[in-house]
Amino acid sequence: MRVTLLTGILLVLMSQREIPLIDGHYSLPRQADTARSRAGQVGAQFWSLTIPPSMPGPEALRAVLEQFDLFDQIMTREPATYERATTADDIEHIFKAGKIAALLGVDGGQSIDRSLSVLRALYKLGVRSMTPETASCETTSANAGLDPFGASVVNEMNWLGMLVDLSRASNQATLDILRVTKAPVIFSRGGGCPLLPDETLRKVRENGGIVMVPMTTGALDEIDRIRTVAGIDHIGIASGSGEVAKFPDLTPELLRRNYSADDVNKIVGLNMLRVMREVERVSDKLHGRE
Repeated sequence: MRVTLLTGILLVLMSQREIPLIDGHYSLPRQADTARSRAGQVGAQFWSLTIPPSMPGPEALRAVLEQFDLFDQIMTREPATYERATTADDIEHIFKAGKIAALLGVDGGQSIDRSLSVLRALYKLGVRSMTPETASCETTSANAGLDPFGASVVNEMNWLGMLVDLSRASNQATLDILRVTKAPVIFSRGGGCPLLPDETLRKVRENGGIVMVPMTTGALDEIDRIRTVAGIDHIGIASGSGEVAKFPDLTPELLRRNYSADDVNKIVGLNMLRVMREVERVSDKLHGRE
């Protein structure tokens, strides 16, 4: 058993020279935490511009732009470590160059102030994922759903090639979005409600999406549950409110639980690259570029 475990670790380590570990939700720090990101063997990070659910639209937009300015300053100060990315190909190229690919996500869709024009402007700034403004377990009932404007936001994000992030959505809003979207969705830091129901996980499997499990207490058990209900192709990882440097501890623990080296590679990066490429493909198809 020990030989098998060590062999598995070696296989994963060898493959991860080619496969970037992708952190689906990295909380924007006041200054770059390069040492911990390197210790976590991170190849790409979605830097989250996070807005409190109760913050109104105009104030939320200002907060997003201020956080974007901080992100921009960090990228300027740390060119040897980070490089901006917007596509799956960007991630792979930057990773092969020995840098960390930095992508932007907005966690707080009220920041577009119910304007598709603002959404498009954020896309032009480099934002590639967003939690649409929907009913949320943080502020309302899990049974509240998606309104017509929310549906138009999802459609516009499909058109642009933005990842629809359901991390804040109520259970009903999640199911509504899964019916509307033409592209795979993500949960960048797990579900908006305390535990994604099995019904939702099965819908995520049908959609081709991915649940990024935060590296907090119980992460391994949640990975096990998602594998059982949705399958190995629909799991990713995120530092969330956990510790980015804990990522390397994940590999041996998964191998001890009888995950294969291929399974681990999917979880740490390949699944997210697949989802991103499919979102890009859907956008190309909608634009008639396919």
